[in-house]
Amino acid sequence: MCRGEWQYVMLFVFVCCSYVIIGSAAYVPEEQHAAPRFHDVYRNNESICPNPRSPPENSTLHIVSIGDGHVTDRRRFLCDKIYLSHNQGVCLYGAMLAVLSVQQQTIHVFQISAEGTFIDLRSIGR
Repeated sequence: MCRGEWQYVMLFVFVCCSYVIIGSAAYVPEEQHAAPRFHDVYRNNESICPNPRSPPENSTLHIVSIGDGHVTDRRRFLCDKIYLSHNQGVCLYGAMLAVLSVQQQTIHVFQISAEGTFIDLRSIGR
């Protein structure tokens, strides 16, 4: 698979039987013109050095309405590492969604509204 193509798409879970959360990720391209800048990779002093075994990705979480199939909201995590598989980096409890950013060492906490949108509640970490 070439860098920049979708690495995987994952169906996460139903929310109140009206919406589904879908996670997608793609490797960050290595080309000179598309390579991430230093401050995109290292946003704080706790950021991890990317390595070939765990390359950075551009991840997106989408909320899709089951009734009409429209994307109601999305959150992008650029040049980051979020493990979408096996619930390792994303956890849903009721309407609360927690996302673990391994690259930035941050936990993002969102609430899913009744309209199917992300509401930023808190970011734990720097």
